[in-house]
Amino acid sequence: MDNYLLAFITALIFVVSYIFSSLHLYYVAGAVFILYGVTCYVLLYFRTKNLINTRGIFLVFWLCAIGLSALKIHPRQVDWQLETWICLGVATIFFLFGYDGGERINRRYEFQAFRRVDPFWIVVLMSVLIVFCFAVEVVAFRGIPILSRQMNAYVNFGLPYVHYITVSCIMVPPISLVALKGVRLINYKTWIVIGCNLVMAMIPLLIVSRQLLIMGVIIFAFTWMQIKGLVVLRKIKPIYIVLIVVALILSWVVLSRYRNQNERYLKIVLELDDKMSVQMYQIYMYIAFNFDNFNHFVGKVAYTTLGYSSLVPLWTYTGTKALLGTVINTEILSEVGNYMSTFTTYPFVNVPYMDFGIFGVGVYSVIIGFFSGIKEKRCKEKAPIPWDYVSIALIDYCLIFSFFTAPFSNITVWTYFIEIFLIRLLTKQETQLEYDTMEVTK
Repeated sequence: MDNYLLAFITALIFVVSYIFSSLHLYYVAGAVFILYGVTCYVLLYFRTKNLINTRGIFLVFWLCAIGLSALKIHPRQVDWQLETWICLGVATIFFLFGYDGGERINRRYEFQAFRRVDPFWIVVLMSVLIVFCFAVEVVAFRGIPILSRQMNAYVNFGLPYVHYITVSCIMVPPISLVALKGVRLINYKTWIVIGCNLVMAMIPLLIVSRQLLIMGVIIFAFTWMQIKGLVVLRKIKPIYIVLIVVALILSWVVLSRYRNQNERYLKIVLELDDKMSVQMYQIYMYIAFNFDNFNHFVGKVAYTTLGYSSLVPLWTYTGTKALLGTVINTEILSEVGNYMSTFTTYPFVNVPYMDFGIFGVGVYSVIIGFFSGIKEKRCKEKAPIPWDYVSIALIDYCLIFSFFTAPFSNITVWTYFIEIFLIRLLTKQETQLEYDTMEVTK
């Protein structure tokens, strides 16, 4: 499907949904977005023969999230401003423009490795460093969040900079997939890698981080699917899908239980009366109220941070964050306040909007689309570099949750990309990954 045609149709969908919403036909406006998002994903799947194609993933999750919010099920939700609709439309359309540009890039840049290092040692050294950092944080916190009775224990846990290494635990499993690729016999290295992965899998549970756990499962699953060639529906066994879904549900339930947040507390947070179901509204509001928060900020925070918000990781790494905070109003969101005080999340467009308004949203979306297009194209090559599979899996995760946060301006996500880049320099793996189906044919 041509990206420019897709962008044109998307623009029409936004106009149609805006009209329906203006007429207070909220269910129709929301349904239009949801149906269009699902249709885009299905058509792009048949076009690419790839279940986890980047454009399809972004469009289905982004548009369906907008659609759910447009339904306005919660009584606190209000009509969005015209500028809000424009920003959401610009973000979607300019992502497609950027993706098209990235997809057309033919030149490939390679980096010379410092020396060739066995990926096995990368896995071991990363695991040791992560365990050490986790232990330091446990000592500083004087306990483990899963054993704490405090409702916000998981929020308070962690030390500056050290925590970025601790949460890198979720990158070890996908890196291990690449490290073990081509290993035919189970030897002591295999068992050591398995042991490292089991330890890494425990950390999100111990710090009661649902988001970190989901992020780890998605990145691992997407990397595994690409390495094994399981991106076509007919090649995926239903049992794999069932196991992943069951694991996510059980983990969510268990971690929610250990967050010590009872139903009374959640009703206060969600602003629900006694007749409204917490189970029904909790997930809906995690998705929907991000856009209501953004709508609340529109017109109040544009052109206030002038590039600071989009590049927060860079200022943090260089130690200039505090200095810039003296000349730029970095506390503007706190001053304006959220639409609901208990909901502090917003979609990715909020960050570039704070920098340069609608123009910032367009540029930011083009860059993300461009980067996504380049990486996905490299994964389609006959001899892809294995680490690109890990990179595109991380990008796909960021796009899935772009309705909830701004991952591409998150220092933790930047840390993950830097780790992948450094590992690629150290290992210089350029051998073609052969799918299992190809090996059987041979």
